[in-house]
Amino acid sequence: MSFEFDGDTAGKIFKALEELGDDAQKGSVYVSEYTAMPFYDQGVINLLSGAHADITTKVTDQMDTLNKYFRTTISDNLADTFRLYKKDDEENGNKLRELEDYFSADSEMMSERREAEEEDPATGTSSDPFRANHNPRSSFEDVELTGSDSFREPMDPPGVLDLFSISYAIQSICELCGWYPTESLGKKLAGDWDKIAKCGKAFRNLADGVDKMAYNLGDHVDQLEQGWSGNAYAACNVALHRGANEIKDGTADVLRKLADKYEEAAQKTYDTHKELEPLVRSITDMASGFGLAKAAGQGIKNGIELFTEKTNDIMGLISLLQNTINTISADLESIGAEFEKPKSPDSVPPVLKKYDEL
Repeated sequence: MSFEFDGDTAGKIFKALEELGDDAQKGSVYVSEYTAMPFYDQGVINLLSGAHADITTKVTDQMDTLNKYFRTTISDNLADTFRLYKKDDEENGNKLRELEDYFSADSEMMSERREAEEEDPATGTSSDPFRANHNPRSSFEDVELTGSDSFREPMDPPGVLDLFSISYAIQSICELCGWYPTESLGKKLAGDWDKIAKCGKAFRNLADGVDKMAYNLGDHVDQLEQGWSGNAYAACNVALHRGANEIKDGTADVLRKLADKYEEAAQKTYDTHKELEPLVRSITDMASGFGLAKAAGQGIKNGIELFTEKTNDIMGLISLLQNTINTISADLESIGAEFEKPKSPDSVPPVLKKYDEL
């Protein structure tokens, strides 16, 4: 099979690859606005702090990897490959023709893939041969929680001594219990679950943007055929389409798994808060009743037992939530290990390596 190469047209792909690198960098900056959340000592959801710090680092590193993959790895490989086609000597011409024979199977693979696709290969225009058909940055939207995504602000129930005047009766109840249950629960149980939920949604938006980067990469290598054709080009096409799929599987899909876990953590915490809310109100009301009863000289032993039972129920719910959050934290660690770096085009196709072997 013969080949054709137009260096002026083919060379315009470098600007498109640089744009993809910019997209990856913008995505990293975008998600950092949501991963940079404060964690405090109080709040069960803050058990995620260690896993979150690790995930934040891994997401940043992965986006940096994509930036380098577009700007340097692919660009350098194509630049070195294009130089082969710009040499004007007989020995070089013979090697290029041998490459065409060697990569004949790749041309068949490219044709088979295109036949299986619903849409025709992407093309550009004479003025813009590498036009991007997708806009990754359109996915980097400000996150607003609405509808089922939205959570109420964490409740901040007042302590017993804030609700009632300091009296011997109330102090006796607190001393009998050995602690101030409502005051302890006055610390925000969950932490800022809205920020956790927003971080999850930001990961989902970033995943959508990464998918669009992958689609654009596949389109650009198809558009490259306007300036380079033949079996060696087909080998490059097959390799970079494989790279685009690796980006979807090894980055976008992993980000969606992270989003699922962050959203699960926020939802579980909020659900627990809803179960705790009536219990907190109940023991506050009971404390008031006990105080009045004590002041009237009435016995409150049975009431104290019920009061203690409800505080134990509260601690049981908190313990269950702690176990859930710890499990999610472990899941995040496992998911973070699933990020995969795209393979270098140097290995598949080995156009440059094969050229040197000839």
